Amino acid sequence: MLGLTPFRVGWFSEGVNQLIRKPRAPEYMDEKPLDKQPGVPYGKDSAAINIQRGRDHGLLPYVEIVKLCSEGTVLTSSFDDLYKLGLMSKENADLLKRIYAAVEDIDMWVGIQLEDHMSGAITGPSASTPNNCISTRKMTDFISIWKGRKLPSLQ
Repeated sequence: MLGLTPFRVGWFSEGVNQLIRKPRAPEYMDEKPLDKQPGVPYGKDSAAINIQRGRDHGLLPYVEIVKLCSEGTVLTSSFDDLYKLGLMSKENADLLKRIYAAVEDIDMWVGIQLEDHMSGAITGPSASTPNNCISTRKMTDFISIWKGRKLPSLQ
């Protein structure tokens, strides 16, 4: 289960919800469930869906995305590195430490959501332009590297 012990699974969803529901989150990241049916008090959880999609498609963990986006200049080997290297706040790094067994287990979507936002942007450096590291072309490269084979790049 990618570094999550069964006991921590409940902490995981609660912890992620605490982080992505902060006031600084964009309007589209509100607490309204997706596909809520009339008369049913719940719907689909967009955070859980995005995390599962990443796992289903074999996307690289967050720390590998940071390494690739920085062209190998930002190397993360501990939860403390997440804030010491300026990727996110100490509060967010500490919460991830409670949720994940190892820094290498952080899901890409979760890590990107928790990055400190760039000036004038609604995302951090891994998902922002002009860096534009997370794009269709680069995602193809990330997936192929992770799966151990090189696929043709989209041009």
